[in-house]
Amino acid sequence: MKGAAKGGDIGRAAGWSGALLVARREWRAALDGNVAPAVLVVALFASIAPFVHGFFLSGRAELSSFFAPLPWLMAAWLPAVSMRLWSEDLRARTVETWRALPYSRAQLVLGKWLSGAWLLALQLLLTTPLVGLVAVHGDLHATQVLGGYAGALLLGAWMLALGAWISSTTADQTTAYVQTALLVAVFMTLGEPRAWTILDGFAPELLPGTFAARHLSPRLAYEALVGGLFGLDALVLFVGQAALWLWLNARALARDGR
Repeated sequence: MKGAAKGGDIGRAAGWSGALLVARREWRAALDGNVAPAVLVVALFASIAPFVHGFFLSGRAELSSFFAPLPWLMAAWLPAVSMRLWSEDLRARTVETWRALPYSRAQLVLGKWLSGAWLLALQLLLTTPLVGLVAVHGDLHATQVLGGYAGALLLGAWMLALGAWISSTTADQTTAYVQTALLVAVFMTLGEPRAWTILDGFAPELLPGTFAARHLSPRLAYEALVGGLFGLDALVLFVGQAALWLWLNARALARDGR
């Protein structure tokens, strides 16, 4: 496995330092390949294009046209990042090499997830010139900027955690991509008013749709952050569910002696 020669140094690290070393190894491997750079370029174009369209053709110099479609765009490209996190190792059987190194499963899981989160952070960082463009030509609201980028980072990290878990359950990257994209779409749709209204109609006394929208779907939490509403409930939802996906990731690796 590429980078295995450094396994002793990585294995001697403890806690977060070990996870960071795993993340750096995976980060380099991702950038050395063809998928991650291509996905990054496509994601940048797809996220910036709607804003540019609105800015030049509609004369709207505000960031809502950037943040509004971003969750669905991330739902398309982030599964392409997460699909390789474990599926590639399972296919090539290099997961056994990881097991031979003195890592804890927590270090492996956190490290691989962090490598994807760094790519997400880089993609968002490359879009920040749009903030300057709005500041010069439009009405810039600092809370919208901070909330929007915080929401995008938290939502993207949530998607990557979900994708990492799915990737750890199959050796086929295409399967991992499709399953992750579908699950993300389901969770996002649960936050759609029409969807939760329909679900509430099946059990008006329990309001299952409202419960799902508020406590399962990340959509309302993201929209609240984009609107500049920084609530603890949004943070708990993102962090809590991401922690659950990563725990399931670790459990999947432990299964069958992995």
